Formats: sequence, structure tokens, C-alpha cells
Amino acid sequence: MSIYRTMFFLPNVVSIVALSLLWLWLFQPSLGLVNEILDPIYNLLNMEPLRWHQAEETSKITLIFMGLWTVGGSMIIYLAQMQDIPNSLYESAEIDGAGWLKKTMYITLPLMTPSIFFNFIIGIIGSFQVFTLAYIVTGGGPSRSTYYYAYYLFDKMINDQNMGMASAMAWVLLFIVLMITVGGLKLNKYVIYLGEET
Repeated sequence: MSIYRTMFFLPNVVSIVALSLLWLWLFQPSLGLVNEILDPIYNLLNMEPLRWHQAEETSKITLIFMGLWTVGGSMIIYLAQMQDIPNSLYESAEIDGAGWLKKTMYITLPLMTPSIFFNFIIGIIGSFQVFTLAYIVTGGGPSRSTYYYAYYLFDKMINDQNMGMASAMAWVLLFIVLMITVGGLKLNKYVIYLGEET
């Protein structure tokens, strides 16, 4: 188990800049490993190799693949929550004749709702703060297809020297994140399973 935990979490320890440069090389249109692997499929379908981060249609998909690399932090939270579920519940369900589907639906998922809900809220908040990958890999392009809110805020502050606009945008971002967090806390009593009420 400790080996799996280490494997899932190891990409989170590596610098996001180093990971971005690695993925930039992997998705390089002419010399990248991804296009080399997909070359037989391109030949079979008689199509040109994808330009990944250099094309407007595929630039967001490339950043999504890169973002999935750091999913290990969420997996550690899920793993800790799963290990906290008592085995006696599964044994009782097996005695009652429940299969793996019923055990998943009526034991695992309800008891995993706190970590699912936590990762959901953190994921939404993190999606508003995407910056490093877009800055290093695409520079906001092509045709501003990866020009996210945090990148726009940075551009206004550093390149345009428009501190007033950047400050206002930062406050709007704070307000959005605060509303999501408060909304999540209000919803948690309807979403999170806390056991039978006494």
C-alpha cells in the first residue's frame, strides 16, 4: 500500500515548472513521444499529426492531460477515507448476500462522501486558479485559447502595469472562491452522509 501511495503522490512533489517542461517535450508536434506513439494511428487514418499545444482546437486538451498528472493528492485523500471504512460493514453485507455493486452503492460511496465532496470543492476552486501550465506551455495561446482568468490577471498586472484592474480582478476571484466555499459548506449537510441520526 505504501508503494501505491508513493507512486500516486510522487508527481505532486515534483515542481510544476519541471513537469510543464517535461509535458511540453512529450507533446511536441514533430519530435514528441506522444505523436511518435500515435504515428501508426495517424497513418491508418491518413491524417496529419496533432499539433497539441500549438493548435487552438487541442491546446485545452493538452493542458487537461497535463493537469491529470497531479491527481495524486486527491487519490491520497480517497485512499485514506477508504481505509477508514470498517471491514465489519462489508462482512455484514456479505452475510446478507450483497455483491460488490451493492457494497459499493450502499457502503463505500455513502461513507466516501466527505472526501468526494472535499475534492470536488477544491477542484472547482483550483480550476479558477489555472496559471502555471498555461504560462509555461502555451503562453495563453494559440489565439488566446488558454488565456485563463488567472493568466489574464497576471497579464494586466505585469505586462500592462494596470494594478487597479488586476486588484479588482483579484477581488472578484476571491469573491467567487468564497461563494463556492460557502455554498459548499451549506450543501454539505445534504450531500455528506453522517450516519443514522440518534
